[in-house]
Amino acid sequence: MGIDEKQFGIIWKAIGKWKERLGLSNTDLANKMKISLYDVRIGLGRGDAWIASDHVHNLVDEFGLTTARQRGPEETSDILTDEECIEALLRILDRE
Repeated sequence: MGIDEKQFGIIWKAIGKWKERLGLSNTDLANKMKISLYDVRIGLGRGDAWIASDHVHNLVDEFGLTTARQRGPEETSDILTDEECIEALLRILDRE
C-alpha cells in the first residue's frame, strides 16, 4: 500500500513533537525510523521527506504506541494498519 504523500507534512509534524517529548536527537530518530539522518533533517525541516509504511510502523513500536489499540497478545504494530499507525502518531497533535 503506502503512505499518501499529502500526509507527509502532518506526519512529520507529529514525529517532531514525539521527538521533543521523548528527548530524542535527530540521530536517535533516524535509527528508530531506519532512515538516513539527511531524510530526518529534511522531514523535520520541510516536512516533505518520504515516509514509507515501515517507517510509521517502526515509530509506533519504538514510541510504545501499540497499546493504544491492541488486538491480540502481541504488542507490535504488525497487527495495525498504516492508517491506525498514523492515527497513533498524530494523537500527540491533539494534545497541543
